[in-house]
Amino acid sequence: MRPFISLIVFSVFFLGCNRGVSQKDLNALDSLYSVSIKADSLLGVINKIEINEITLKIEHTVGQFHAHYADTIPWETAKLISKYHRLKKAFVKHIENNDYITKELNYTKTQLQNLKKDLENNVLKPEKFRVYYNIEAETLLQLDSLAKHEFEFASNKLQMYKEWDPAINDLLNKLKLDSVSSTIE
Repeated sequence: MRPFISLIVFSVFFLGCNRGVSQKDLNALDSLYSVSIKADSLLGVINKIEINEITLKIEHTVGQFHAHYADTIPWETAKLISKYHRLKKAFVKHIENNDYITKELNYTKTQLQNLKKDLENNVLKPEKFRVYYNIEAETLLQLDSLAKHEFEFASNKLQMYKEWDPAINDLLNKLKLDSVSSTIE
């Protein structure tokens, strides 16, 4: 009888029915969740509506240059307009990347919440929890890195836009003045 009681005590003590909720594990999940919130908020810093308005403005401005110059355009002007147009492409790519990362972050947050509920309800064994936790941690690490990169990318492109837009507008105004003066003559 004594060995049987020892086996029961050993089983309950070391194996547990499913061990109790570890505060360390809950804190680790909360920490991951806060990283996901920070990454998500970083993506929200760049205003998508402003980016969409800028892309439309760039498209319209480049269209005006194309309409005026048709096939011949001065080399320096062409280089500047080409760089300006590449900004539009970069902004479109930013919106696509931002949407993808946001969607993945939302999915990861849901997975973390489900993992926390499973942990609190003692549904997972410690080994399984570690596996799932490590998967989500690695995924979140990659998403956080992507979010930071995307923020820096968009910030740099916005800065370039702010630098180039006045020069493009000056060229466009000069072009309009030249068109008006040639029409008058």
